[in-house]
Amino acid sequence: MKALRSAGIACLIALAFVSSANAGLSHSYKPTIVAGAGSTGYAVNDSGQATGFIRVGDKEHAFIYNGGFQDIAGIVDPTANKTAGIAITNSGKVIVNRRNGLYEVFRYDIATGTVENGGAALYLGTASGVNNAGLVVGGSDPAAPPVIAVSYGGALEPLMNGGNPVADPAQAVNNAGLIIGNTAGSPYAYAGGAFISFGINAYAYALNDAGVIVGYAPDASRGGGWYPALLGPAAVAFIPGFDATIAGGRAEGINSQGDIVGQMWDAGGANKRAFLFHDGQVIDLNTVLTGPIPYTITNAVGITDNGWIIGNAQDANGIDFAIRLQSAPLPDAAMMGFGLLAAVGAYGLYRRLRRAE
Repeated sequence: MKALRSAGIACLIALAFVSSANAGLSHSYKPTIVAGAGSTGYAVNDSGQATGFIRVGDKEHAFIYNGGFQDIAGIVDPTANKTAGIAITNSGKVIVNRRNGLYEVFRYDIATGTVENGGAALYLGTASGVNNAGLVVGGSDPAAPPVIAVSYGGALEPLMNGGNPVADPAQAVNNAGLIIGNTAGSPYAYAGGAFISFGINAYAYALNDAGVIVGYAPDASRGGGWYPALLGPAAVAFIPGFDATIAGGRAEGINSQGDIVGQMWDAGGANKRAFLFHDGQVIDLNTVLTGPIPYTITNAVGITDNGWIIGNAQDANGIDFAIRLQSAPLPDAAMMGFGLLAAVGAYGLYRRLRRAE
């Protein structure tokens, strides 16, 4: 409960002190393809170590990038049909999902090149996120429905709403221990045994250590299309700065400076490309690279506090590649232009969490 309340207070502070400044982007990004054709990037840490999966024949292999590409599927399980690096800590612990009849979660240590826990799975189920303390969040075993939200910090624990487990996998966790997810058509927040539904039609993807939550939601003022937004209890604050050609998008990552990354698209879902929201400005990441590349960066799924971005690119033939973007450390950035609605939403989260004690 303390973690939930602290995160709610921090979220309120972050959103209440908005700025009208628009300094723009003061640096460019160096792109690196971190895996070969048919790859997908999922996560990057503050050292630039990245993870995801690459298609090999009819299988999917987990990989890491640590100055170079390494296929780690053979270390986790050479017989598995599907493995994927889902999340990574700043100390280089990679959370790997494996599917080989069973759904299992493993932890791989980049420093030692070994699977921890004696090579055994941490638990049956799936993972979707991890914090730097090693708390893993995800879902119970899909082979034994119903699937519920779980966390693992040495023992598997279900997330509970009153006396009932929370349906569907948890989505993400921050370093304060605040967990977010989506169930019954609405995002929720959870920590210390306390659950609160936001009661909105939206989907939460990520949060930062201040407890600021991003995702996407339908915007009635733009024909009901889904657009990147900040989310809170009974509150949606759409990210400003998308021009009229943008027909939708989603926010998939946020760092402690308030920089947000995700994907945007034109009418009919065409022309998908990655965006960065920085200092009140929406920037197409394809336009701020250090040089031309034979790819279009189609989405960005994560950004670290020192500016590393992980995402995915596509060549002219429609082949996917995991890509990492590197910048100089980002200057201080405020959450720009969200206005009173987001602050009110954050305050509502704080008050309702406090009442739940």
